Amino acid sequence: MIVEERADGESYVQGKGAVFNSWSHNLGGFVERIDPKAFDGVNTDDVLITLNHDFNQTMARTSNGTAEVWPDGEAMNYKYKTPNTTTGQDVQELIRTGTISGSSFMFTVAEGGEIWDKREDGVYERTITQIDRLIELGPVAMPAYPDTTSTLARAEARGWISNTATDSKPKTTIEDLKLKRRRLMLKKN
Repeated sequence: MIVEERADGESYVQGKGAVFNSWSHNLGGFVERIDPKAFDGVNTDDVLITLNHDFNQTMARTSNGTAEVWPDGEAMNYKYKTPNTTTGQDVQELIRTGTISGSSFMFTVAEGGEIWDKREDGVYERTITQIDRLIELGPVAMPAYPDTTSTLARAEARGWISNTATDSKPKTTIEDLKLKRRRLMLKKN
């Protein structure tokens, strides 16, 4: 877990909602993995960011610009600005303390977009080759995929919000952030 701070307190949560070619936990007789091309062509114009797949705890969405989702070679990533709500602040604290460190996503599979195989031990393997719709993703307490992440990062550390000449608060340097990060990592260990 990485916690980076900015002097003005602006914060974002970023995570890997679906890690490609990574097996899930046993989901009740089967395990699954996501093919790196499974999100090709998927519309991400209105994807929700929720806590634990709970639509009553929606924190952001791509359609209003409070969230971004994007695939890279490793995962389907997400980033959202921590909302000034009870849920937003609670999630930020739970991620900061490591109580929540995983992510998950809700999706539908395109017709013909999955391959099933049976292992010798009787457990089925499902490979998702094409997602039809990405509905939501976000931090969860119990991720189905152990390699997913949720991290708290302060905006300036990642370059998401720039300090301009009109900023009234002092600018935090990257070296300041690295020092704070080292101190937090030492405290954690």
